[in-house]
Amino acid sequence: MDILIGWQPYETTFKGQTVTMELLPLTVPLFRLILPHMKNIEDKDEAAQNAMEMISKSLGVFQGHVRNVQGFTVNGQPVTPEMLIGEAKLIHLAQDIVNEVFLRSMVTEEEGKNSGSPSETLSLDDHPLSVSEE
Repeated sequence: MDILIGWQPYETTFKGQTVTMELLPLTVPLFRLILPHMKNIEDKDEAAQNAMEMISKSLGVFQGHVRNVQGFTVNGQPVTPEMLIGEAKLIHLAQDIVNEVFLRSMVTEEEGKNSGSPSETLSLDDHPLSVSEE
């Protein structure tokens, strides 16, 4: 599958005249800027707004924790992490990726059982920077 993000033809009618032009889809910052003002977006697409906020704060996730994206192309080119965070058409995929990286970073219940309880492996009282209540 190839997602087209480049210039796309558009035709509309204005005062009885056919008007044609080319349009370029918005990048994430511009999409975030305009979204709250769009009348046709149901409930201002809260999911899209949340995704935009999260992605704008997750740049490091894509730069250091995502690589070898396969399964589709953008304008015939391989997908890069920069594309994922920069193109509004990919924002829901980017949100899914951030969620998955976050979940994979948490210690699972099984991993917790295998490593012993925190009290067995680390005592804050013994830590050189701990604060005692004397």
